Amino acid sequence: MSLAKYLEPETLVSTLYLMIIPKLHGLFQDEEVGPICSENNGTLVCANVTSWEILWELLEDYTSTNETSIGEIESLFIRASKLPVLPTGCFSSTPNLTKLILKNCKISELLPDVFSELPLLKVLYLYSNNLSELPSGIFDNNLELSHLSIHDNKIKVIEEDIFSNLANLKTLSLSYNDINEIHPNAFKNLINLENLHLFQNKIEHLEPTLFGTLTSLKNLNLLYNPIKSFSSETFSQLASLEELDLANTNLDLSIDLFSNLTQLRELSLSENPIKELPQNFLSNFSNLTNLRIYDTAITSLPENVFQGAENLKYISFARSKISFLPNSVFSNLNSLEVLQFENNQLITINATHFQGLNHLNLLDLSENNIESIEDFAFNDLISLTSLNLEGNCLTNINSDTFSGLKGLEVLTLRNNKIKIIATGSFAHLESLLNLHLDNNCIEKIVSGAFDGLGTLLTLNLKKCSLTDLDCGSFNTLHDLRLLNLSNNDLEGIEEGTFEGLVKLEELDLTSNNISAIKNGSLTGLENLRKLNLESNLIERMVDNAFDCLMSLQWLSLKFNNVTFLEQSAFAGLNKLQLLDLSFNNLDLIIDANFENLEELKFLYLVCCSIKDVKSFDNLKLLEHLDISGNSIKDLDFCFLEALPALSFLKIVGNDLTVEKYIELTNNYPQIVINDETV
Repeated sequence: MSLAKYLEPETLVSTLYLMIIPKLHGLFQDEEVGPICSENNGTLVCANVTSWEILWELLEDYTSTNETSIGEIESLFIRASKLPVLPTGCFSSTPNLTKLILKNCKISELLPDVFSELPLLKVLYLYSNNLSELPSGIFDNNLELSHLSIHDNKIKVIEEDIFSNLANLKTLSLSYNDINEIHPNAFKNLINLENLHLFQNKIEHLEPTLFGTLTSLKNLNLLYNPIKSFSSETFSQLASLEELDLANTNLDLSIDLFSNLTQLRELSLSENPIKELPQNFLSNFSNLTNLRIYDTAITSLPENVFQGAENLKYISFARSKISFLPNSVFSNLNSLEVLQFENNQLITINATHFQGLNHLNLLDLSENNIESIEDFAFNDLISLTSLNLEGNCLTNINSDTFSGLKGLEVLTLRNNKIKIIATGSFAHLESLLNLHLDNNCIEKIVSGAFDGLGTLLTLNLKKCSLTDLDCGSFNTLHDLRLLNLSNNDLEGIEEGTFEGLVKLEELDLTSNNISAIKNGSLTGLENLRKLNLESNLIERMVDNAFDCLMSLQWLSLKFNNVTFLEQSAFAGLNKLQLLDLSFNNLDLIIDANFENLEELKFLYLVCCSIKDVKSFDNLKLLEHLDISGNSIKDLDFCFLEALPALSFLKIVGNDLTVEKYIELTNNYPQIVINDETV
């Protein structure tokens, strides 16, 4: 009988109603937040305004309280409001405004002279509204305007004279609209414009002369527009351009578009149907530092593709179809720091491919089809700190595969087909900190496999089909902190296996076939703090199995076949704070089984076929006890007297009477009882 059944039905329903309904009411009712006005770094911020009358009342109240006047306001930010129309004269009382931001105000209409009384305006943001058009002459009296954003509206057409008087404009953002037509002379008078953002529109056609007068332009973003064709004149006059983003614009590079862009520093051509790169197409880009051409149909690179672009620092050809690299293709890129080549179709890496890249920091070759790497292929990469070879078809590595990589800190080889790691395979990697070998077919670690990795902190050997570990396999890894051996086929751990791992803090042996923890098998792990033995086949916990783990704080043995605990099974674990024995078949009565664990704070005994609890001696620091899902029919709560720090007890899934719950709550009100059946 549960506590719910013990209560009268009408009392229970009334209680639930009083508890739940007010919360639901507060959650779902439409609580209108009134208009507010405050100052933030010199800008007056108003929100939740539903009419112009309310706005001016807010401004009058604020200015009078602060002993100033509306006419003195220079910076105004109105957000999250409902002002569908900006009428004539709405800013007549604020002639000194230099900055006006109207964000998310549901504006759908601008009258032609709405900003005419703001001659000093320099910054105007109208983003995240519902504007579908800009009336002629709207900015004619805003000659000082330098920054204009109409980002995230519904503009469809840019007429000829909209920006004709904005000769001082430096930044214009028209991104995230529905623009499908721009008049050829729309930008004609913007002679000082430096930044033009047109990304995420519906532009299909660009007049060859559209950008012809923008001689000061430094940044042009056309990302995500369905442009049908480009002319060789499109960018020909943009001699000052430094950043150009043409990603996802249907570009095919069939014509020479970039011959005059000598100042270009960043170029993005990604997500286009480009199949090949023209010979010498970067020859005029002596200032280019960032090149992004990922997600294309390119299958190979021309031999001299980077001729003239010696200052490149970042290159990405990720997610393309490149299967072949010419010899020494990157040899002139002495400044290159990042090279991303993931998700291509490379099969072989030879000794010339990365010649000359002595400043490269990161090389990503993951998710290719690489089957072989010639010896000394990375010999010139003296500055490399991260090498990713994940998801390839490598079957073996040898002592010269990674020659020259003295500064490498992270090496990722997961998801390959590596079967053998020869002695000294990593001997050249004297600075390596993290080595990921998970999901390979290694089967066995031979002695000396990790020689030379004295600085290694993390070693991941998860899912490697390991069946055996030689004694001393890890004895040179003196600085190792984390070792992951989970999801393998290990049947046991021999004495001396972990010899030398004096600084190891975490060992993961989850999901193996280990049937026993033998005395001495964990010797040498005196600094281990976390040991995970979940999902193995351990049947018996023998005396002193963990007595060498004097620093251990976390131990999980759940999902094993443990049926018996020796009296001193956990002897020596003087610092253990968490023990999880859940989902074992202990089939016992708890009676001082954990008395050696004086520092224990968390104990999990879920679904262990426990019949009763008599005592938890010496567990004075225990805070959390979970004995749910067992076979306990009655409990004498006297055992709680020995647990003065206990604050949480979970007992769901036992067959306890409601009287027992009442006894527990009455006598131990300080303990939170978790039982979903109550």
